[in-house]
Amino acid sequence: MAKRVWKDRIVARPRTFTIQENQDGTITLIPAPGEIIQEGTPINAANLNGLEEDLESHKAEIASQAEPNKIPRALASGKLDIDWIPSDGGWELIAEHTILENTTQFDFINIPDEYKMLKLYFYFTSASNISPLIVINDDTNSNYSMIRERILGGGSNTTEIFSTVVATSIQLFTGYGPNYGCMEISNQSADQRKIYHMQYYTHRVDSEQQLLRHSGLWKNQTSKINKISIINSVSSLRVNTFFMLWGCK
Repeated sequence: MAKRVWKDRIVARPRTFTIQENQDGTITLIPAPGEIIQEGTPINAANLNGLEEDLESHKAEIASQAEPNKIPRALASGKLDIDWIPSDGGWELIAEHTILENTTQFDFINIPDEYKMLKLYFYFTSASNISPLIVINDDTNSNYSMIRERILGGGSNTTEIFSTVVATSIQLFTGYGPNYGCMEISNQSADQRKIYHMQYYTHRVDSEQQLLRHSGLWKNQTSKINKISIINSVSSLRVNTFFMLWGCK
């Protein structure tokens, strides 16, 4: 429907009436506006129902353009592929960032408290991104405990648990070539330890492919997660490295 242009009714004597006395003792107020300068747009069923029709048409248009029940999870050629794994639609994009100049640190700050689960997707573009660190709420104390497992590709195709550690950060063992993956972390309440699980794909120095999995705890029991930092002070986060942070309430 074409856009309406609503106009005011303008008269010489607004809110003015004459009184007609009826035989049954009642009176009738008869408008006496005088000169009608502008007729105005009538407020009637036809015009109001037209607004409802426009709203429903707009909602249908938005629904036809949306891709419900999908979230980005896989990375290909430096871009996220939203068709990898379907979702229940409950995840919301909080923020995303592409590194435009080499830097040693990127921070997701002011993460809203209402998110009970968080997902961090990452894509490291260069071999210079070896072993970046993830730090939560600027906590660099020994509050991160984790077990790490890797599945080796190439000729070995073996699975091994290669370390169980308590550390001052969450360390990714990335290697040569593009490295990408996801970290999921609970954020239920301030007084609960935060459980995380992470898996990512990388290459070792000898070019053997490997899938790494981390499971662990951030043992803070005083605050919810409001900041996540990705740090590489040795070789820097290189141009086109990409991060996305999603949350579920």
